[in-house]
Amino acid sequence: LPERRPSRHRDSEEFQSAMMSLDDTQRAQLEREQQLRSQVVAFAQTEGEEVLTFPDDLTSAERKRVHEAAEELGLCSRSVTEGKKRRISVFREAASGKKATPPRPKMK
Repeated sequence: LPERRPSRHRDSEEFQSAMMSLDDTQRAQLEREQQLRSQVVAFAQTEGEEVLTFPDDLTSAERKRVHEAAEELGLCSRSVTEGKKRRISVFREAASGKKATPPRPKMK
């Protein structure tokens, strides 16, 4: 991936004005989604781990944002249900060119 430069849009008057128009809940949700996206970007830019698994406390909207970020960055993603919990994993393509997949949960 090409090297990313830090964005300065948060310094703009338009951004500050838009953030001020949000209520606390909306602002917290936006910041949470940005944090999740940053985790996917960091995973995409580093070598090492083949799978990034998020905790099972993400909302459906947050999981959707993770799926979207992964797709934008050319990564694969999958949500898996474990009992009543839903968890999303993001993964790279394996060296063989086949899609790497996160391990399936063990059935109890």
